[in-house]
Amino acid sequence: NQNAFMEIIFSTNQDVNQFRYRIPFLNGECKKNIGVVMDRLIKFTNDSLTASYNLPYFDLQLREKNGSTVLNSFFKNNIYIMKGFKPYLDNNFAILQHNSISRFTPKSFALVNILSGTGNFQYKILKNEEEVFTSSNLFGYISTIQLSFEEYQASAGDYFTFELLTPGGKIAKSFIIYPETDTSFEIVYEDSFGLKSVLNFTGNSVEEVREINAVFESYQKKSHYHFRKVNVSDEQSLTLNTGYVVNSQILEVDELLNATKAWLYVNGERKLSLIPKTKKIVKKDD
Repeated sequence: NQNAFMEIIFSTNQDVNQFRYRIPFLNGECKKNIGVVMDRLIKFTNDSLTASYNLPYFDLQLREKNGSTVLNSFFKNNIYIMKGFKPYLDNNFAILQHNSISRFTPKSFALVNILSGTGNFQYKILKNEEEVFTSSNLFGYISTIQLSFEEYQASAGDYFTFELLTPGGKIAKSFIIYPETDTSFEIVYEDSFGLKSVLNFTGNSVEEVREINAVFESYQKKSHYHFRKVNVSDEQSLTLNTGYVVNSQILEVDELLNATKAWLYVNGERKLSLIPKTKKIVKKDD
């Protein structure tokens, strides 16, 4: 029937607006990827490194209609949704970072993003397999936790483990401590889950480049030639090198390169807002 279509109505706790779509049938089917729309709407906004957020959810209404006549309908409320690829889940608990091992230096810090379907959670920190910290019962569905290695007298060769306690046991993320270097700083970025993650940089070369592009035009007036500047673009960039990272951190580097937001931190203080520019990874094995 040429007058048949599917009416899709959904709203989300991430936006005040209601979204409506009319999708025509083609060979008896109609499709609309509302996940792409939700991905743009989900935003975890907070200026600080640590934070807690509510779970994003949406309400969905589907109506199969012929003109103004409703043929079928479907309603479902409080459908929870997250950005990014599905993480490993244990009884609705998860660490929202795909890489399980990362490299840091003794004075650097890590960020761990966790999901708790119950709204409360506990975690432990182990140093070289010995427990050095156990949290109280904390509240939050989605939380970003900062781990400062200097607080635990970290030194080169130490191995830290963050354990998120779950009804089924635990989910772990580990950190290898490399020697401190003359150049050490952090790039905090918005990862594929829309949350803050961090990558420690130890590369020695930091190069500042200023690029100026100018467009000029010339014209003749009477017996004289004139030049006029009509467009100037000014771009300032920083070239930052990660230094040595473990192989599994290529996932983190890839997420950083695809990030739309990033910030430079030096000695734990935010210094600059950045936009990642490089779209390639150069691997060097020594």
